[in-house]
Amino acid sequence: MRFQLKRKESLARGVRRLIQNELAMARCELKSKGLSIDEQVHELRRHTKRVRAILKLIRDGLGSKVYRSENHRLAQVARRFSDVRDARACADAFDSILDTAEVPIFSEKERNEKKCLFRTRLEQAHEQQATNAGFREALRQIRSVRYRVARWKIRQSDEALIERGFGRVYSAGRHALKNVRVQPDHGHLHTFRKVATSLRIIVEILSTRFPRLHEFHRALQLLTADAGKCLDLGLLKTVLLEEAQRTGEHDMESVIRQIGNRHLTLLGHVLQNAEEIFRRKTSHQLRRLKIRQASS
Repeated sequence: MRFQLKRKESLARGVRRLIQNELAMARCELKSKGLSIDEQVHELRRHTKRVRAILKLIRDGLGSKVYRSENHRLAQVARRFSDVRDARACADAFDSILDTAEVPIFSEKERNEKKCLFRTRLEQAHEQQATNAGFREALRQIRSVRYRVARWKIRQSDEALIERGFGRVYSAGRHALKNVRVQPDHGHLHTFRKVATSLRIIVEILSTRFPRLHEFHRALQLLTADAGKCLDLGLLKTVLLEEAQRTGEHDMESVIRQIGNRHLTLLGHVLQNAEEIFRRKTSHQLRRLKIRQASS
């Protein structure tokens, strides 16, 4: 199912349809017996990101009180499963480092021992979700949001909401990128990636109305994917450093050094692409993409 507005669909009707679809799919996947916990968490977080991006697009039409309330609820749902997501990301990133190393870093036995560290962390995260009723609470919040969506009063014209919503998120991306340039740490990069992901989702939704957004969407897809990989490498490096300090072992130094080198290379690539995407002022970008012209 395409995550886009229909060509002749009003914004209010379209976003309600998209939100209801996303929450319905999230509910089905949380109840599915055919998905692993990792898959359920991934899909839940993907659907909540999409809904929260829509909220950012129509924020002015909902009003601050409704926007903040609904956004907070959905953020809490996703945050409950951050440990599972992080543990899975570390395990996958570690496997990738070992599989692509030019020279084998460990013997087969040592390699399996190191992988056990991440399997244990992942199992602990799974057990935590099983004991804290995280899925049940997520289902409750999803039902609650779905019930209210049909009753939202979305004020202002489509044109005004699109221009203001897109403009606000794009401006936030420029600001977040500035912070990364000044201090390229995990926190600032994480914030930037969240904003860029919201913008990518908004662009996807609007691409049927604004043809110039197709190329912009492709650029944002590559940017957010690379930023995600960069964040995972940074998280993996932190975990391995903490483990080395805890155990007093030094056999991970080669891996940590490789992770650091890859992280810096990828960060440079992310910043270069981000500069190209966000180099224009918000008003200029709105006109270039025909959003302001189409809404005037």
